[in-house]
Amino acid sequence: MSPSSSSSESKLPLKPIPGDYGSPFFGAIKDRLDYFYNQGKDEFFKTRIQKHNSTVIKTNMPPGPFIAKNPKVIAVLDAISFPILFDTSKVEKYNVLDGTFLPSLSFTGGDTEFVPILTLLSPNIPLSNPTSCPCWRPSTVSSFLSLDPACHSFSSASRMA
Repeated sequence: MSPSSSSSESKLPLKPIPGDYGSPFFGAIKDRLDYFYNQGKDEFFKTRIQKHNSTVIKTNMPPGPFIAKNPKVIAVLDAISFPILFDTSKVEKYNVLDGTFLPSLSFTGGDTEFVPILTLLSPNIPLSNPTSCPCWRPSTVSSFLSLDPACHSFSSASRMA
């Protein structure tokens, strides 16, 4: 990115993120029905992209009420908008990018040590062991191998460990 392009970005006006969550309870139920039954996954996002003329939108994500406490998300639906998630001056990543899904503790360091996965990595989160690599560890590689036997033929897995 050239210096002139970054200065032109700062001159762009900030605008609110389009979309809405609907009413607190029924909006989430409606979005859940649209996502699973009425529209399907792809059409759910396509209609919202067309309606709001944006690929970054506010919406509710399933599972919604009865299962998840807060279904409100901001969906980033294209590759052009995705890099903003890595700019820590614009996105606070502590405990927000995992939604209602919590990865296994053995995947993120086990019971004794929490090492955040890449999407949760932020300079604001102190690591208990700064020399440990948060991305690839022997336990992580073995977790992948146990999930998919086809990964056993992956020759560089031993180099990542």
